[in-house]
Amino acid sequence: DFELVLLPRNDGSYVHRTVQLRYDATLFDQETVLRLLTHFRTLVEDALGRPDAPVSRLRLLTDGELRRTLV
Repeated sequence: DFELVLLPRNDGSYVHRTVQLRYDATLFDQETVLRLLTHFRTLVEDALGRPDAPVSRLRLLTDGELRRTLV
């Protein structure tokens, strides 16, 4: 068993893709898991929008997180 597992879910749609995240609640709280999912979504959206970008240049932080980090 793993402490954190991200599983793709196939609902038959090619328009919307979903994932399921399973985690050990003794190691991660819900806020942390939601933040991880938000980072994953930001990364995937940026990769889809800029398919030629190197992985090292893809965004991971949301606009709000980036502003808080840079201030």
